[in-house]
Parts: sequence; structure tokens; C-alpha cells
Amino acid sequence: MFFFLAYVASCFFNLTHRICALRYNYFVFLRID
Repeated sequence: MFFFLAYVASCFFNLTHRICALRYNYFVFLRID
């Protein structure tokens, strides 16, 4: 059960990190433009 929760938490963290990275790249692109 603990490993399952850790897996879900890691997936959620990776998803939020990816969204933040995309947002950061989007703002950088707007600044360059």
C-alpha cells in the first residue's frame, strides 16, 4: 500500500512539474517574442 501511494505521489509530482515547466517555457517564449 505504501509503495502504491508513493507511486501515485511521484506520478502527481511529475505531472505538476511538467505543467510548471511548460508554463515557464511558454512565458519565456512570450518574452523572447
